[in-house]
Amino acid sequence: MMSKLPEDKVRVPVKLVDGRWEFFYGGKVPVSDGATGEIVVDKRHLNDDDFLARLKKKSSHKIMDQGTRLMVALNIKTDPRIGKELSKHLKTIPSGLISIDKRFTRFGVQPHTRFIEITVGAKTPNRQRSRTEEGGIWLEFEGMEPQGVSVSSLILPEGVIDQRIDSLNHAFTVLSETYEPWRQSHTGSVYERIFYEEENGIWNPLNVLRNATIASEEQNMIRKRWKDICAQLNLDI
Repeated sequence: MMSKLPEDKVRVPVKLVDGRWEFFYGGKVPVSDGATGEIVVDKRHLNDDDFLARLKKKSSHKIMDQGTRLMVALNIKTDPRIGKELSKHLKTIPSGLISIDKRFTRFGVQPHTRFIEITVGAKTPNRQRSRTEEGGIWLEFEGMEPQGVSVSSLILPEGVIDQRIDSLNHAFTVLSETYEPWRQSHTGSVYERIFYEEENGIWNPLNVLRNATIASEEQNMIRKRWKDICAQLNLDI
């Protein structure tokens, strides 16, 4: 079953004829010059094994250092009430400093939204990447496509949980269980609910990192890192 496309996208079936792409049902592909897209083909039709291996190769690229602050967005309700010790960790961020770009998040920020600060910690034994490398945040790739974001470990506020956590999903679940007890499920899209701070002071959802290829000029930090990553992957930008 094909995945559902965003509302601003459409599938155009094509067929390669004499080295040129044509509309599957005949004629020129009905798109304007400069349009970009993806070609999804059966592996058996790729005639370059090295190219196929490159497309499937997995790699990790560090984009943030140990000590980086992240903010987790939570919906806080007064009933049931949260104790003073937990409430003291709740933070607000001015609406003008929170990105609500619909390309990256559907969550939005409401009057009752509050944030919990978490910090990227040191590497843990099961997240060890090398003997010398410190903790941080990595953008994971398969071939040339960003697949997700991973972290060495996360430090949550004192009194929430004592141990370090090495998963964004686990961190969000723990915080949701603690601060959103009214929810039936404590899962959510960490890429929409966890934010990082840009150089300009704007907090962006982690989806910006996972979708680095469409980051705008305003996302200066990831845009500069993206150039380095593209050079490592031998991509033209």
